Amino acid sequence: QGTKSKYEALYGWATNFKEIIEDNTLVVSATIETGTPDIDYTSAVIPVKVSSDSDIEIASYGVRYSIHADMSSATLVKGNGQLPANTFKNVVIEDLQPGTTYYYQAFAELTTPALTLLSEPIASFTTRAKELDPCSLSITASGNGTATYNGTSIRNNTYTFTVNGGASATISFKPDNGYYLNTVLVNGTDVSSQVSDNQYTINTITANTTMDVTFTEIVSA
Repeated sequence: QGTKSKYEALYGWATNFKEIIEDNTLVVSATIETGTPDIDYTSAVIPVKVSSDSDIEIASYGVRYSIHADMSSATLVKGNGQLPANTFKNVVIEDLQPGTTYYYQAFAELTTPALTLLSEPIASFTTRAKELDPCSLSITASGNGTATYNGTSIRNNTYTFTVNGGASATISFKPDNGYYLNTVLVNGTDVSSQVSDNQYTINTITANTTMDVTFTEIVSA
């Protein structure tokens, strides 16, 4: 209780006090906050709470969200039912894109007193990325040498592995004495120059992939 000027003199003016209504003796304050969100692939559940030690009436509440950090082009989602003061209530956001970061604020419209509240600071969440289907990785080694992946050595043969979609695969090469690693093709593209320490990594496999490895005899001049 007390006037705004008295409060400022004693404590300073806290940023989470969104607006003040005073009538000589009483200061009415209200704040809004969000709890920990529950995130899925295409939806998010945001807990919202308006806190006040005074009698307030909340006309509407919800969450505004955007893919932009400055909250431009924000979409408003209103909560269902009434929101009692000092109680968290969930707001459900749907039709989101998987693997995408969104920025959000809670909002509330009060009729008693007449206030509009926005939570600060702007928060963010990232929806879960969709799991990719498994892919095949077929490795063919030809000539005098071995290609090894995941503990399996391939020599003058083809071996097909199943890898998780989005995973990476590191293949190592070992030519026999008197032979060298001639070519490494991934899906028909020559990546031999990218082999380092007799290893090559295929990053982020999202489709069926082939690797063809050729070992060739060293010919003296």
